[in-house]
Amino acid sequence: IKVEELKWDIPGGKVSLSMTSGKKQTVTLQLPPGVRIQTARMNGQDAANTEPAGRPNGTRLPLPDGGIVQIELAFAPGDFSTVWDAMTATTGKSK
Repeated sequence: IKVEELKWDIPGGKVSLSMTSGKKQTVTLQLPPGVRIQTARMNGQDAANTEPAGRPNGTRLPLPDGGIVQIELAFAPGDFSTVWDAMTATTGKSK
């Protein structure tokens, strides 16, 4: 698997990525603990998040053999902020 591009839009509540796979396989994507995936889209279509990898912050998506796949995961921005604030409180780092 090669990640071609990865973009976080935390205020907008989404992460977008483009990736290619050299073979047909399933990939597990996971957001930080406490950040629940609300929707998953692949190539502009609802991926239905049908196989959630056993956690609300993860999903399993099928990748085809070859070609670039566009994936977008949506989450509640407040979830990410809560996690970030808790992490920075313990490490002393700021945003």
